[in-house]
Amino acid sequence: MHALLIGHITEDRMAGVRRLGGAASFAAKIASLAGIKTTLITSAPSEFPYWSELGALNNLSIKNIVSPYATTFELKHHENKRQLQLIH
Repeated sequence: MHALLIGHITEDRMAGVRRLGGAASFAAKIASLAGIKTTLITSAPSEFPYWSELGALNNLSIKNIVSPYATTFELKHHENKRQLQLIH
């Protein structure tokens, strides 16, 4: 079996913490860890700080279309309200 995933990997920001996010990155992780040969097609900068996290996974091949920015979201909580903002 071979899985092909196409979608955004993101940088998620919350409470001053930045981390890898995006449904495509999590689906790629799960498929890879399940032993499924996986190809992820996405778009992010060449210097995206989370490439090593994804690159460390066996069974995962990444095809990146280089862009100047990664899709970036910021989640804020204020007065019992949650706000999600698209930064890039």
